[in-house]
Order: sequence, then structure tokens, then C-alpha cells
Amino acid sequence: MPGLATAFGEAHGVELLWVAGPSGRVANQAAAGAGYDAVVLAVPEATVAEAGAASTVVGRNTLAVVKRRGLPSRWVLAETSTVPLGVESRRALTSAGRWPEVAPVAVYAGSAAQVVAWLRAGEADAGVVYASDVPTLGAGWSVEPLPGGVAYVVRASTDRGAVFAAWLEARRL
Repeated sequence: MPGLATAFGEAHGVELLWVAGPSGRVANQAAAGAGYDAVVLAVPEATVAEAGAASTVVGRNTLAVVKRRGLPSRWVLAETSTVPLGVESRRALTSAGRWPEVAPVAVYAGSAAQVVAWLRAGEADAGVVYASDVPTLGAGWSVEPLPGGVAYVVRASTDRGAVFAAWLEARRL
């Protein structure tokens, strides 16, 4: 995403301030009055309609279960009540009847990026990640698609933000 902000800035002769972080934290900061032109948030697919008319869907991402060879003994999941990846992970694992097997051996990360970092560091041998993160894990992982995913929505609060939102929508991440 920071590359997109740079590309937009170069194409439009403006500089966007890029602040990255977990969607829940960024949304809370925006709601608390932090100044912004636009925010891009990951939201569970099931809640896209709740995002409201002020939000534009600019992309989607699916989920994948990743495991090192052998039976996983420790799973890492994004926090299942506030992190969009975690919310969708729990929903998908429950729907697949796998939640009772995973929950007792899971540790919980505060963001999707932290899930990936813990898997890379060997802190867990299985987890649920965004499909777009699978290539960053390297070799040695089995990958199983998992139903569900997130939508990336952009909310603009200024005219410049609205131009950025339209530019992102045209690119469909």
C-alpha cells in the first residue's frame, strides 16, 4: 500500500501521508478525530454492507491455512474479536468444523502482519493468513484455501481523499 500512495502522489503532484497499522486501530483513530484525507481498512466480507455508503470497496483478499510439514502443535491466529483477519478466521474455521481442534492450541496476534512474523520466526507451525501473504512465508509450507476473506474499503474525508479513493477503485487491489 505505501507504494500505491507514492504512485498516486507522483501522478497527481501531491504527497500523501501514509500511516499503516491494524485496521481496528486506524478506524478508532479516525473516529476519534485524527485528521486524514482517506483511510483504507480491511473489513470482514460479511460486514461490507455495514461499512456504509461513505466507503468504497477497492479490493478483496482471501484466507489460507498454512502448515509446516507434520501435524501442527501450535497455531497462530489474528485476535478473533477485533482484527478483521481473526474475525474471518474464526468464522471460517467454525464453519468448517475445525474451531474445536484449533482453539485449544492457538496463540493470538494483534495484527495480520504479526501472524506472518510469528510463522516466519517459527513461533507457530500453523496459522491462518491472507492469501496474498503466503508467498512471503518462503518454502516449506502446505497451503489450503479457506472460505472467507476481507474487503478493503477506502473512506475519504477530504476532496484530495476522494480523488485518492477513486484512483484506488480504478486499480481494484
